[in-house]
Amino acid sequence: MCTFVILRRPKHCWPVLIAANRDEMANRSWQFPSRHWQNQLNIVGGLDEDAGGTWLAINDRGLISGILNRKTVLRASAKKTSRGKIPLEALGYSAALDAANALCDLNPKDYNPFNLIIIDANNALWLRAAENASEIEVRQIPEGFSMITEQDLNDIEKSVRIKKYLPQFKDAKIPNPGQDDWQDWETILADTSSESSEELADSMFVNNTTNFCTVSSSLLALPIKSSRAYKPIWRFNSFLLNQGEYSHVLK
Repeated sequence: MCTFVILRRPKHCWPVLIAANRDEMANRSWQFPSRHWQNQLNIVGGLDEDAGGTWLAINDRGLISGILNRKTVLRASAKKTSRGKIPLEALGYSAALDAANALCDLNPKDYNPFNLIIIDANNALWLRAAENASEIEVRQIPEGFSMITEQDLNDIEKSVRIKKYLPQFKDAKIPNPGQDDWQDWETILADTSSESSEELADSMFVNNTTNFCTVSSSLLALPIKSSRAYKPIWRFNSFLLNQGEYSHVLK
């Protein structure tokens, strides 16, 4: 179960801040975010070596897209098209609205259920492909804090993780990307505390005890479109590989 936390501040010099944890099988092959796709060299993202797609990526226009698996009743089908290809398709566009308008025409029956996030400095959209849905729903991500997992956006009724951690992000010190200060958000992303036996649902960071765990964390920031002083920021860390040290993806 992956997690995205989004802070939207339209009038701020950093109007978009994102924190994300990727939960996956520990033995699933992947590569650090880079320009992995020769036919789309304007995209920087993490590479899922098994299917060739990505879970999170950004293009040179400052458009971000990430995908999360939705919780389902039925087991995921290996015969369907990989969901990791969808963010790459989204990042073929320059703006979030254009990408969302195009991708809402995808047939959800071709994929296992997903939540897709598409964000630029001006707009933020959530595309919902629910189980057995006949079409993909497009919804705005509101200003302020939002959080999404395998359930719906900001669903504190069905998501234990959202109920537990969304208030923590709201209470935490807001990062200062220009000063490379993300301390409070880093701490929350690494939190392993659990109040129940359902660690996967309860803790933000899932330890590798069953070969399913939090394999990487990301912190991203988008500057206002008119800014010449600032560029997009992506700080990336894999606890499996470098024990909590974040590195800058975008040079």
